[in-house]
Amino acid sequence: MRSKGFSITTIGVMALCIGATTCLFTIVRSVLLKPLPFRDPERLVAVYEHFRNQQPYNPVAAGDYLEWHAKTHGFEDMAAWQHWIFNLSGERNELPEVARAAAGSWDLFNVLGVAPALGRSFRESEDRVGGDAAVMLTWSLFQRRFGGDPSVIGRQILLDAKPHTIIGVLPSWFTYPESQVQLWVPYASVMTQQELERHDDHGSWVIARMRPDVSLKSAWLR
Repeated sequence: MRSKGFSITTIGVMALCIGATTCLFTIVRSVLLKPLPFRDPERLVAVYEHFRNQQPYNPVAAGDYLEWHAKTHGFEDMAAWQHWIFNLSGERNELPEVARAAAGSWDLFNVLGVAPALGRSFRESEDRVGGDAAVMLTWSLFQRRFGGDPSVIGRQILLDAKPHTIIGVLPSWFTYPESQVQLWVPYASVMTQQELERHDDHGSWVIARMRPDVSLKSAWLR
């Protein structure tokens, strides 16, 4: 009480330090201590491209991913995704919005071990250039824009003015790769065939699931 200025400064510094420590622990716990919420997370690996004399962890070109997927046998399966943005609107004069999205290969959710809360995930026939336009909603978009109505399965929404059929809704806990992603479309659906085969456009992220009998060191040798 005799030194109010000193006391306020001291309390402020202590609060700032405690807050910073709590924030740091929360990040460390979520990233390092708390296991990933996927099936057998210890068998999941991220696969990057490495260029000589550059950063070791670079995103992957679509053409490289497709070659790895076809020719590498040390992994149980391999999937890819990339960030995207759509203008989202409905066919019933609903207000439009800009939605952050991701385009994932048809087997991505199987690789992660994630089952939809409603509906189904992508089919291989949908993950191709010119394939059927399908979309999966995140739980947050499902609740916010559709009021959690399960009858949305089979309905259509417009993404960049193109009709897409809602085939599934992801679980409420699923926020991969980040909570801002509102919906998912098939990987190849956002590219032309030429873009899909390119080896110089590095914009994809690759996730692979290790075989139980293969070590990380020897996975690429098979």
